[in-house]
Amino acid sequence: MAKQKTMSKNKKLFWIIFSIILSLAVVYMFVVIYFYYISPTNISLKLAVWPFNSDKAIGEMYGEATVQVDFEFQDPESGQVSEKSAVGVNVRENGVIIALYKDFRYLKQNSEITVSTSNGVYGADFVYGDINYNLAVFKCHNKPGRTGQIKIPYVNIASRSQVLTGQQVFVVSSPKEEVLFRKGTLLGSSKYVHGEDCVFSNMVGVDYVTKDGYVFAFSDASAYVDFKGGAIFDKAGNLYGFSVGYYADELGFVFVPSYNANKFLNKALAAFGTDEPYENVLLKNMMVVDLYDMDCHKQKNPIDGFYFSETRTWEGYTEQIEKYIDNRVDSVFLIKDFELNEETILPKGSVIVSIKLGGATYKIYDKLWFVDVLYMAEKGQKVIINYSTVDATEEILSKEVIL
Repeated sequence: MAKQKTMSKNKKLFWIIFSIILSLAVVYMFVVIYFYYISPTNISLKLAVWPFNSDKAIGEMYGEATVQVDFEFQDPESGQVSEKSAVGVNVRENGVIIALYKDFRYLKQNSEITVSTSNGVYGADFVYGDINYNLAVFKCHNKPGRTGQIKIPYVNIASRSQVLTGQQVFVVSSPKEEVLFRKGTLLGSSKYVHGEDCVFSNMVGVDYVTKDGYVFAFSDASAYVDFKGGAIFDKAGNLYGFSVGYYADELGFVFVPSYNANKFLNKALAAFGTDEPYENVLLKNMMVVDLYDMDCHKQKNPIDGFYFSETRTWEGYTEQIEKYIDNRVDSVFLIKDFELNEETILPKGSVIVSIKLGGATYKIYDKLWFVDVLYMAEKGQKVIINYSTVDATEEILSKEVIL
């Protein structure tokens, strides 16, 4: 009798466990069906809830979030206008596009911008761009005559910790290219420094310096022949960044990470369409260089100095700054007077060693870290700049600024 009761209890326990497993399986399948068919725009969630997709299926899903941006480009020196296209990726369902800023630096004023997506063609507005990170933001809107809510497949931006060496990557080109995606491997996550060349007034210089880059290689050697650039994704649903179109020591292509867009994305979108578009006044007014800038500029133009494309001007080297920069990597250097509200805050030649925001003081190691810190500053906040001069490097001075 006791044996029968034990068997009955075991049978009951089995059915309870089986029912729980069956219920979980039904719920899981409903979640999969929901994100695949009922609400299919969040590609990152689709890949998270169903990780059993083929590489082809993953590549095609990423192709749905990758867009082509068409616009008019105006040469900064000749003024000549031409049509241009660039690859972007949608990171919000309502059409927030991330792309390389270098393609849009000389966007013609009032140029019509169109975004070709898997859900049709939309108009778009330029929201913000930063050449230090080489990233730009656009916002889609319905073209005249179209109505209804904008819904475009989108992906999440990978965090810095998710960009891992050895990961398989998917490289997706413009939706108008014949080859939609290629597979590859992320080779390295160390800092990559590369100066982008330019020619201005028949003088060769460095337009900007890429300081945060990663290298990837294609699985198929034939992919190197016709590759024109694109967006880089991992297998788990995250946007890694964008190819900047050159080799790193002939090992593979370099891409800039997209995670830096999070430094300004929400602020720029919040100010978009208001009377005061987002602007970081410190970055706009503080013209600085570091050791990496100096090396890239001097290799390309050892005589004439630094070229700044934003102002289309040349700033000459000085003996003091050259000597100081050649021996320091833990600060940045003002090449031009830092002026704010028509007041000179710091003279050129000042060496910025740290910045205090609120209760925290941030040591400045290079220009990229300097930019990271300045993006933390909020409007109306007190900023304390700790600096020295090239002639008195041991004496640390301070200057307070209210944004």
